[in-house]
Amino acid sequence: MKEKLGKYISSTYRCIIRYLNEELKDLDINYGQHEFLYVIMLAENGINQKRLSEILEIGKSTTAKTVKSLESLGYIRREIDAEDKRFRKIYITPKGESIRQRIFESYNKVNSKMSKNLSEGEVDQLLYLLDKVKHNLNKE
Repeated sequence: MKEKLGKYISSTYRCIIRYLNEELKDLDINYGQHEFLYVIMLAENGINQKRLSEILEIGKSTTAKTVKSLESLGYIRREIDAEDKRFRKIYITPKGESIRQRIFESYNKVNSKMSKNLSEGEVDQLLYLLDKVKHNLNKE
C-alpha cells in the first residue's frame, strides 16, 4: 500500500487541477495562475513575491514568471513597498477584482466536493496526516 501513497496524492492533485481548470475555463488564466491570484486576493494589504513563494511553496523563478504574466494580463499590479523600498508589493487590479468571486466560489466548490462524504473529524485527520507526509518529505 505504501507504494501507492504518492500515486494517490498525485492523482488527487491532478483531479483538483482538472476541476478548477474546468470551473474557470472561460477566463484567460490557467491553474498555476489562479492559484497565485487566490493567495494574492487573500492578502488584504498586498504581498511581496518572496512571501508569495513561501505560501505556495514554489520557487522564486516560477513566482516571478507567473507574477509577470498576471501583471501583463492586467489582473495584478506591483508597487514599491512603502515600508521597505527594496521590495515591491503585489495588489489585485479592478480586472482581478472582477473575478474574485468566481475564484473563491471555485475553490470553495472543489473543497466541498473533496470533503463531500467525510465527517469533520475525518477532514481534520486527513489534513493532519497530509501535513505529516509533507513534513516528512521536507525533512529530507
